[in-house]
Amino acid sequence: MAKSRKREKKVSKTAKGRNAALAKAGKRSKATARGTSPAATAARDLWRAGDWPELQRRAAKGVTEHADDVDLLLLSAASAFREQEASACQDLLARAAELGASGQERSRLLLSGLRDSLGAACCAAGDQSAARAHFEAALRLLEPDGVARLDVFKRHMREAARLGLLADAAGMIEADLDAAAEQRAEDDPKVRTLQSELELLRHELSIALRRGQIGTRPEPQPEREDAHAIETDEVRRRATSQLGQELWVLERTGYKRGGFFVEFGATDGVLLSNTYMLETDFAWDGICAEPNPAFLADLRANRRCRISEACISDRTGKRVEFIFADAYGGFTQHAESDQHANKREAYRRQGATAELTTISLHDFLLSEGAPRRIDYLSIDTEGSEYEILAAFPFDEWDIRLITVEHNFTDQRRQIFDLLSRHGYARTEAQWDDWYEKT
Repeated sequence: MAKSRKREKKVSKTAKGRNAALAKAGKRSKATARGTSPAATAARDLWRAGDWPELQRRAAKGVTEHADDVDLLLLSAASAFREQEASACQDLLARAAELGASGQERSRLLLSGLRDSLGAACCAAGDQSAARAHFEAALRLLEPDGVARLDVFKRHMREAARLGLLADAAGMIEADLDAAAEQRAEDDPKVRTLQSELELLRHELSIALRRGQIGTRPEPQPEREDAHAIETDEVRRRATSQLGQELWVLERTGYKRGGFFVEFGATDGVLLSNTYMLETDFAWDGICAEPNPAFLADLRANRRCRISEACISDRTGKRVEFIFADAYGGFTQHAESDQHANKREAYRRQGATAELTTISLHDFLLSEGAPRRIDYLSIDTEGSEYEILAAFPFDEWDIRLITVEHNFTDQRRQIFDLLSRHGYARTEAQWDDWYEKT
């Protein structure tokens, strides 16, 4: 009986201590609604993609700045678990528990990590069907209300890319989508939209793989006497653009620090961004414009520069129909101007359109308080590039470098003639042209 009373007393003290800790945590966490902080949102996106090294890097910084963010602590623990850092994982889980995370939440997180590890193992063994099932289960454990099909594809393809099996995994997924298209209408817009997003994802991952941005921790490099060469290699590895646009900008500006850029369609500000590294690694300031509301939350979370949802065109005040076709979005009037016409049509048929009011590039720069001297202008508007530049008063602004996507359409020659008249020399880069003021 005495032992029983002692146990009850001990349990009572433990419960009181836990309750006190939870009450204290409740006071501390009132300022941060769970899962709503920009840091937690960005971390969750990385968790969905299985980008564990980047999640760990960002979460470590986020946890320092947001010590009372339970969701961020849990996501940081997930990255530590997958990176086999048991001590760090236990510490983060304990801190999350002190702030109110339930035992069920913590258990589901660890089970999710185990499922993800099994998915990676199956992927490496060549069993892509089992890999996808494990990745879906891993995502479902932490998102029981529903898992987006594309999120499963993204996780699977990222792991396949890391292992050098991207073509195998992408081929299997594409076959599944083709089968789905045959079972439904042959040109079902939902399936076609998913195929478009998959194509873009495959392209993004291929670029990341080539640059060493996906994979295990880099092996130690032998000592090199040329410090500049080492630094340049690292800069190239961290590039996020499709064709190395930011690398060209850095080379032409002598690796300038503190420059100023303007980028529109910026999408989420990271994937395939021409200015992300300029901002994060070289302290550039600037403006990113993106009219697609689906990208804005991520764009604001990912970038420190000024963010605008302006729809830039040749003049201010026009009402235009805009197709929100992921990274291929643009004006309806230009929807059939290049090889991505079918993708835009699939989004349009799903109702992914809106009427927007435009602003000219000149008025946009004035409204954002841009300096008259701009180091770099990046234009990717899926068809309206020429009309924007043709209406721009180049004599009122000093823009040193411009990159323009043309996708080999008729406007390419028009853009070349226009910018040549304004004193720019062209460098050809596949579906882009790069211009430098001479």
